[in-house]
Amino acid sequence: ILWLGLGGGGGEPYRKVEQYSHASQAGGPTDIFKHTVLATLLRRLASETYEGLVYIDTHSGAGVYDTSSAWQLLEEGMSSESQQGLSDNVAAYLQIQQDSSKAVAAKLLAATSKLSKGLRYYIGSSLFAPSLLRPWDKVILLEQSATEHEKLHNYVGRLHSELVEARGIDVIHADCYEWMSWPFLHRMSVGGDRQGLVFIDPAYDARSTADTWNLLMIQRIRDNWPACCVVLWYPANNHAKTCVLHNRIRQMNLGEVLAVEASVDAAFKWQALSECNIKAVSGLLIIAPPEGIHSDLKDSLASIQRLLTHSQVASDGVKQGRGTTRFNLFDLS
Repeated sequence: ILWLGLGGGGGEPYRKVEQYSHASQAGGPTDIFKHTVLATLLRRLASETYEGLVYIDTHSGAGVYDTSSAWQLLEEGMSSESQQGLSDNVAAYLQIQQDSSKAVAAKLLAATSKLSKGLRYYIGSSLFAPSLLRPWDKVILLEQSATEHEKLHNYVGRLHSELVEARGIDVIHADCYEWMSWPFLHRMSVGGDRQGLVFIDPAYDARSTADTWNLLMIQRIRDNWPACCVVLWYPANNHAKTCVLHNRIRQMNLGEVLAVEASVDAAFKWQALSECNIKAVSGLLIIAPPEGIHSDLKDSLASIQRLLTHSQVASDGVKQGRGTTRFNLFDLS
């Protein structure tokens, strides 16, 4: 996907420090990494869970992001050569992005509007995840911002009207740290411990405070809903802070915990500028991962790496023919 066919522009590259928010990340290296991992997890869980699966997105955002002046990642008419050898999980994710972006464009843009060469809208986790689930699964989307909640509610109605009519999806205006409390978690564990996945993708406006609240929520989920898989995204540009987070996770005795980290250091085309360099390091903690996910993740990460087409200049200015993309999968238990 991503950055397929995009080359560097002329002149000196612009150095962009990646901000950790849904809008600024939309369609960039961090989003592609974490959303592909999420898609891989959801497809694995759905294939193994016969009863209804519950998916909860704690920081849903608006769900749809206009990339017309930002990243142009998914080109229409991706070549068959580029898609050869992709894992099923990455291929499914790509297809959802393409189909959903076109669907949003068809409903929001005038019929006479000419779509840009690259797909205009990037679809966030809250709106692509339901496409990976089954009719009998349940989706709960939480969003604290009233403005973003209203946008999300409208987009859900446009893209997932059948789920809305079947009451298979709830869009809730709430603070996730308050909403994910004992009464709800108790209901999930009564009568057989229902399978679920909680995706925690916060903005990290205040890093230390965010870590504390996120870990408290994770502990609460694990104590009251042990059959649930929990996924936490975190920025990892600061090695010392990342080590502190890893140590805190180990001390919580949460059971099996996988960490997946991605480091991207390369130049990409930024539509509003000629070229900019991105250095993005982030990770995902997967608590109580499903069986067999190791091999699935390795296949997905290999596919992403193969699809990433970097410009010829890495952010250190050294011409390598490619930038640097590294993935690291390891056990934190």
